Amino acid sequence: MEKQTIVINKDFIQIAPFGDLHNGSPNCDWKKFCRFVNWADEKNIYVYGMGDLFDVILATDKRYNSEERQIPLLRAIDDVERVLKPLAKKGLILGLHRGNHEQKMANIGVGDPVECLCDRLGVKFLGYSAYTMIRSRTKDGYSNSLTIYSHHGFFSGRKRGSKINNLEDISQHWDADLYLAGHSHDLFHSKRVFINFYGQRERSFVNTGAFLKTSEIGTCNYSERAGYPPQKLGISRIEWQPFKVKQTMTGKQRGDLHVII
Repeated sequence: MEKQTIVINKDFIQIAPFGDLHNGSPNCDWKKFCRFVNWADEKNIYVYGMGDLFDVILATDKRYNSEERQIPLLRAIDDVERVLKPLAKKGLILGLHRGNHEQKMANIGVGDPVECLCDRLGVKFLGYSAYTMIRSRTKDGYSNSLTIYSHHGFFSGRKRGSKINNLEDISQHWDADLYLAGHSHDLFHSKRVFINFYGQRERSFVNTGAFLKTSEIGTCNYSERAGYPPQKLGISRIEWQPFKVKQTMTGKQRGDLHVII
């Protein structure tokens, strides 16, 4: 697990987690990913990398298919570095996670391509899971923080209900305001209300989506052979206004968090 504290002194902060790009697979929607990065650059939106940026299906893997047309891993790393570099230069990348695909490369001693990418870009390597605390302060001395627990993800399945349950169950053991997970390639958001001695508190849960098409004309990847349902590609956008005062059942709270899918 990794841990970091980031200071962003703004009254309106936008974050877009992205993951499961699977660059190297012919089913990777590379153009859509590039449009996302250009949008984040133009709007000065902070981003998280949620892992599985690279496909790296090895010949020893049951998902391997010799007929799939894949680009070499080193070229895939170069391509992602080139696209993400403008965001890194502006300090908009909050960190990059490794996924199970990159973990396989690390396990056989080749090295983690995401860790290599982080070194090239000069951004935080978040491992498989991480805590990030974002602090914001006004000139008048008011301050607030947002605690994020992010994990590449470890649950899948064909029904969304089980994914939602598994994602929300993380909060039983890991305390945060916002939970981010990838891996399942699904894109959804849920919210729960918790009550403690001091009043009401909301927690948001986001499954962060993917850029890998389930099936594509002219190819046949593992997802198609396994009969997985098609998923909506893309990202979620998280808006945090740390100093907005809102009315709740138990009184006023400072800070407002919204997730847009």
